[in-house]
Amino acid sequence: MGSTTAKEAWTTLQEEFEGSEKVRAVKLQTLRRNFELLNMKESKTVNDYYSKIKEIVNQMRAYGENILDKKIVEKILISVPYKYDPIIVTWRAKNLLELIHTDICGPMRTSSLHNNRYFILFIDDFSRMTWVYFIKEKSEVFGILKKFKTLVEKQSGKQIKVLRSDRGKEYTSHEFDKFCEDEGIEQKLTVSYSPQQNGVSERKNRTVMEMARSMLKEKGLPNTFWAEVVYTAVYILNRCPTRTVQDKTLIEAWSGKKPSTKHLRVFGSICYIHVLEEKRHKLEDKIVRGIFLGYSIQSKGYRVYNLQTKKLIISRDVEVDENVTCNWNDEKVEKNIPISIQQPEEETTKVSSEPHSPPQQQTPSPESTPRRVRSLADIYETCNLATLEPERFEATSKQQV
Repeated sequence: MGSTTAKEAWTTLQEEFEGSEKVRAVKLQTLRRNFELLNMKESKTVNDYYSKIKEIVNQMRAYGENILDKKIVEKILISVPYKYDPIIVTWRAKNLLELIHTDICGPMRTSSLHNNRYFILFIDDFSRMTWVYFIKEKSEVFGILKKFKTLVEKQSGKQIKVLRSDRGKEYTSHEFDKFCEDEGIEQKLTVSYSPQQNGVSERKNRTVMEMARSMLKEKGLPNTFWAEVVYTAVYILNRCPTRTVQDKTLIEAWSGKKPSTKHLRVFGSICYIHVLEEKRHKLEDKIVRGIFLGYSIQSKGYRVYNLQTKKLIISRDVEVDENVTCNWNDEKVEKNIPISIQQPEEETTKVSSEPHSPPQQQTPSPESTPRRVRSLADIYETCNLATLEPERFEATSKQQV
């Protein structure tokens, strides 16, 4: 090629295959234009689109263009079709209270013991810790939010940054927007008729309701206890592991303390409540029967429904019988006892080798059941005995009976 040095050989090869400096600039400009104008079609997948983008980027880098991976990701997110938008905006919080999900469930056809018809959930995106509040009307949501904000910010030492909810009127009222603006809370609202954009709250509502329905039907309790069973379901879920939070329960990820499960009992079981001496007279019963309805957060006690007074109380001295349920139709207590069938033992009679020895009278043990004396008529049966049997049928038919 007439080149005397390696540099001259490289320059000659570069001009031969890549062209001169002006030609390379034109090719690079063409690749930049293709990169900017390339969009993903509805029929293509993300993998196909990424391969096409990567091919253009490699060519641009071969001509000396430096493209960062961040720019490639931004290009892909901008170019994908509209159906991928809900997936693009989904992200996980990295700290407590960085993102809070909320939603309302109701109205229930049956009012609770305290005449509530709705419940509202707040879910921390980082720890997935869940709080539940019960309300009578949707207009109470604003007051509940202020209570919740004060509670969690005092407990964690952090502040709520983003609140994600649907476009219900309770979340878009003027006072609600004014409060979030004053407190520096960014509102993330879903598009109308797009509940999937608030998927965390929707799935949690479904999980809680299915769990509550199963717990009510298992013990045959009326729907009046729906608020108590929802409260207990959230309490149990916060102490259960989940795939979202690795190697921790939800309450452990929130508070950093590992919870205890020794106090957990079966919801809806019959329990017996000890009545203190200060609350009863000398001839009154020391215990009353009730229904176990869950746990108290304010004190170390159980939430129990007193069957006599028809009131919900909190007591520490409670004995729960998990095998007993209350039949609300007949107002009776039914106990589930497992049935075990015992096989009768075979009695073996031993023949004494001494026939003339008198029988020994056995002394009955206190555990054995007394035996009834049977008469000889019940023991012995009579039958006719023939000394001569006929050999033929004709002889038998001629005999007179």
